[in-house]
Amino acid sequence: MSSNRVGRGFGTEKSSTQNLEDDMKKFLKLLDPYERPAFFDSEAAVRYIDEEQQRAREQFPLMVAQSNLHYWRPGDPISTQGIRFLLALGAGFSLKDLRFADVFNEALSKH
Repeated sequence: MSSNRVGRGFGTEKSSTQNLEDDMKKFLKLLDPYERPAFFDSEAAVRYIDEEQQRAREQFPLMVAQSNLHYWRPGDPISTQGIRFLLALGAGFSLKDLRFADVFNEALSKH
């Protein structure tokens, strides 16, 4: 996925290193279809995608812990303070859900 950057104002542009580090922290990178190798064997492609989805499911909670989001599972306590949003995301298979997590996380970082 190419990233379209909008200027942040005079003197506040991030370095290319910082932009690269920010891109690596994106939830969408868990299932980046543009990073997949080319396959000529359909069984190898299926195995690769299965493994990629498993890695995404395992890494998603770790990424959430480093973000502005909080991981919640049924049975966990529900906070009674502040405004809460419950998002159900298909971290192991949905590029749209991962992109939404990135957008929501970025919005939370501005407040």
